[in-house]
Amino acid sequence: METLYKCKLSKHLSYPFGLEALSEQLRGVPQAGQISVRFSDVSDLKNKTAMLGRHRILDCRYCPHDEHKWQLSIYPVTREAKPRIRELLIEEGIPRVRAWFEPVRSDFWLSDLHYLAVFFDVRPDELIYEEPC
Repeated sequence: METLYKCKLSKHLSYPFGLEALSEQLRGVPQAGQISVRFSDVSDLKNKTAMLGRHRILDCRYCPHDEHKWQLSIYPVTREAKPRIRELLIEEGIPRVRAWFEPVRSDFWLSDLHYLAVFFDVRPDELIYEEPC
């Protein structure tokens, strides 16, 4: 895994995972050496001090026409929410991401764009997954 870029965040925001922790959690997936990681600052939290509602925290993407075909994007969370979000990611989010990366893919699957998006919803205090068919 390699970092493509990592944006600097304001003091009230933090990334729920760093590259080293992600690499450890995803060790052994077939694409491990091909995954490019982006630490993005694109978030509606830039001007907020608390997380309310639903927030994108992680994306896995396969893009056959991109130089970096296998991508993982990490989005910021508030520092106060980070411990809970990290706990949920370790318990269920990263295993779900791992399961997304692990299957051997057919040439047909590899010919199109695919992604898995992971959101944190504050109200029910849970992760939500979107994976279009």
